[in-house]
Amino acid sequence: MVYGNLARLTDPAPPEAVLTRLHDISLHETFAALRRHSAFDWLHSTCVLRSGVDYAYLKGPAFAARFYPDPMQRTFRDIDILVPAHQRRDLVQIMLAKGCRAFTGRDLAFRYLDFAGGDDLTDFLSLHRVTNLLTPQGLVVEVHKEIDNHTSLFPTDILLREAGEIALRQHRLKVLSDLDHVVFACYHHTRHFWSKLHWLADIDAGLAKLGGDDAALLAHADSLGLKSTVSAVLELHHLASAARHPSDFDHPAPGIDLLNACVHNLQGGREIEVQLRQGQRMGVLGFDWQTTRLSVLDRARLGLRKLAPEYEDCLKLRWAGILRYPFASALKISRALRRRTADLMRL
Repeated sequence: MVYGNLARLTDPAPPEAVLTRLHDISLHETFAALRRHSAFDWLHSTCVLRSGVDYAYLKGPAFAARFYPDPMQRTFRDIDILVPAHQRRDLVQIMLAKGCRAFTGRDLAFRYLDFAGGDDLTDFLSLHRVTNLLTPQGLVVEVHKEIDNHTSLFPTDILLREAGEIALRQHRLKVLSDLDHVVFACYHHTRHFWSKLHWLADIDAGLAKLGGDDAALLAHADSLGLKSTVSAVLELHHLASAARHPSDFDHPAPGIDLLNACVHNLQGGREIEVQLRQGQRMGVLGFDWQTTRLSVLDRARLGLRKLAPEYEDCLKLRWAGILRYPFASALKISRALRRRTADLMRL
């Protein structure tokens, strides 16, 4: 999309070397996308349909197929699929049987997992709210039992009940409803600080598909407790469409906050994400003006998830039977306290 837009500029035209480089990148990404789509076809027909689970795809190619004029206009790196918690094991088991590999971590921390028995898989699924698997073709698949682990504002049963269908290549796929998908797209990137080019394009495509019905979108967002977030994204869309820059303003506003995040993190990257998160307040969402209807009890319940035991500790403590869970939690807390103590001693 960037190459296509820049290539049409004439006054002034971008340097030829820049266009050549973007052309080469565009071809490389197109070939990669075709390979990923082929792997997606395999995943859906060989694993998802045969497992018989209820499901809905979200983000990535599912979003592109529903909202973009051409699904190939949007690149993607992985597949996200939502399934009921009680059916996640059915899908994961058939994926493992068809040659997929479960893994944890990314980059240098990447590690494949091998399950010695049913207890290992049970522990892994109960302790990981998102299951990461790699298909034989090299496509990453994230199997979710809820689409947001940080707030639980999106009830899985309702999302699946209201899911719709789209056509993508030779398949009919279930995807999140239009309103759910756009609200989630608005929310999701306020929790993350990677490159915002996808986000800006997704928001523009989603709003265009909804036909400018901001009232329906805001009403749905309000029902989920995310009206302030979606209102800010609508403001961001207006500012970005008008080619405004954060330096144009001398006053704070939610939409300007989002515009500033987009401009200063346009290229993305893990280092920038870490840097920005250091200045982020401790709380439920990404910005101070993001309000939710979460009660104190809900916040406490979600906070307790951080005390959940680590899968690797449970493996080492398998001899303890059911007591491996509290023992593993104690190990996790002990490590956190030691790190905290070491940090304080360095001050």
